[in-house]
Amino acid sequence: MKRKLALAAALLGWVALGGQLYLTVGNSLAAGDGFLHGLVVYFGFFTITSNIFAALCFTAEASGSSAPFWAFFRRPGIVTCATACMIVVGLSYFFLLRRIWNPQGAQFVIDVLLHYVLPPVALLVWWVVTPRRAVHWSGKEFFLYPVAYLLYVFARAPLVGSYPYYFIDVSTLGLPRALLNCAAITTLFLVVLAVMIVVNNRGLSRVATTID
Repeated sequence: MKRKLALAAALLGWVALGGQLYLTVGNSLAAGDGFLHGLVVYFGFFTITSNIFAALCFTAEASGSSAPFWAFFRRPGIVTCATACMIVVGLSYFFLLRRIWNPQGAQFVIDVLLHYVLPPVALLVWWVVTPRRAVHWSGKEFFLYPVAYLLYVFARAPLVGSYPYYFIDVSTLGLPRALLNCAAITTLFLVVLAVMIVVNNRGLSRVATTID
């Protein structure tokens, strides 16, 4: 059952990501900006990179492969990090972005999948597959992806002349305000992560040991 759930989540995730890639690159080509520009825009969003992260975890669980690459994405700390990031994606979109973005047609469907459907799906998969008391604060792996993403976004901005989100746009907000907003989002991530660790270590979440 765990592998079937993970497989369904992986298929949903990759379909949503593929659909968004098609739309983003298509919009870039239509605007005359080219294929490469479309890829740069696509990979600039925390929504996209987090959904890729989660989809890799889903795929790793579904495959059951012992290969080091897939074993890495089945590690409890890695799955927990991916899930916490997905929850941040959903909360950030609902509270900060949905009022300034009005997608239509296929884009609306993809947006719903990436921001509203896949975050709770990720939480469900985490709930089922992560053994109890397997997640601890000592794991440095929690912070590798969020820190890498922020470094990537700020390094990328001078090259492409834009930021993926208005609340980290240094050119309009200034560096201190942008960094303060980054700190607020990071705090949200840490709160979500803390709750997940408490749930895991108090044995409140685990059906993983009884569901095969």
